[in-house]
Amino acid sequence: MKTHFMLTTIAVLTLAAFGGALAESAASSDSAGEAAGVVAGGSSRTDRSHEAPSERRATPMAPSASNQTKAAGTSVQPQLLRSSVGDSADAPSGRLLLRIPSATGQGGAGPTIEGNEPPVEPAKPGTDNGEDGPTFFGEPASGTMLFIIDASWSMWKFKDVGSGEDYDGNAIASMSRMDCVRYEMVKLLQQLNETDSFDFVLLAGADKDPPPGISSPSKPVTRLWKSEFVACTDDVRAEAIDFIKTVETWYGTPTHDALRRACTEYGYEIDQLFFLTDGAPFPVEWRDGRIHKDAILADFPGWFAPLEAYGCRLSCFHIGQDAGAGTFMQEFAAANGAKYIKR
Repeated sequence: MKTHFMLTTIAVLTLAAFGGALAESAASSDSAGEAAGVVAGGSSRTDRSHEAPSERRATPMAPSASNQTKAAGTSVQPQLLRSSVGDSADAPSGRLLLRIPSATGQGGAGPTIEGNEPPVEPAKPGTDNGEDGPTFFGEPASGTMLFIIDASWSMWKFKDVGSGEDYDGNAIASMSRMDCVRYEMVKLLQQLNETDSFDFVLLAGADKDPPPGISSPSKPVTRLWKSEFVACTDDVRAEAIDFIKTVETWYGTPTHDALRRACTEYGYEIDQLFFLTDGAPFPVEWRDGRIHKDAILADFPGWFAPLEAYGCRLSCFHIGQDAGAGTFMQEFAAANGAKYIKR
């Protein structure tokens, strides 16, 4: 019995010692946890069990100085909203909403809606419908047009404009000056329509008979085809093409008369005046005793003034290699604001 009492006493003492060790260990753990809370949060945990559930929301912390500096330079600040639904401090927080207001407080405009029609393709330069317009020796030609065409004997005689094609598309190894003009004229007539009108002034003739050796006549002194503008209907086109194909050449280059008639016998409502020649004005001395070229340079500006005021465009074409023609045509074009084209 004595032995049993001693064993019981030892067991009680052992249990007491073990329980004290456990209590001391628990106290140490609580102290360490509280210390950690102070280091991490700046203060120990506070018992808030006496607060109502709605009062347990964390009080927002004041923004730091650096955050205030950033906010000062930004006109729009995001708002972070936390749902307050819940009755327990340990319950998960609600969903987060990030709401960024627009700069003006209004909703942004919707996307631009394009029309259903496809974009229109741009027309080529110089045209309204995207197609190449009629041209004469490369120059645009339309509207009311008057053509002064040199039909002097030299236009048939000299072949110095190179190779090319005739109006039927046949190759010509060495074209005469008149072949060149016929080809361009027929090509233009085939492109015109009823909105275009035209006439021809043939530049040829002389007051005197030609010298011996030249069988070409010298009369008439210039010739008009219709003496008025005619619209380019199908019938007129066919007649004009036949006229150009069969025109005869004759002696003399009465440039003064041809220019005067073109400017004074058709009115002033002319859109384009085309002047073609292969030689200098001939005869050299004009009827009134003046040099033929000088008489033209002196008189033409007065004739052309009403046409120019209307808006008529003058183009000068030098056909062939005659040096005298080149000198005269360049001087004439420069004096009258015309374009000079060499062929």
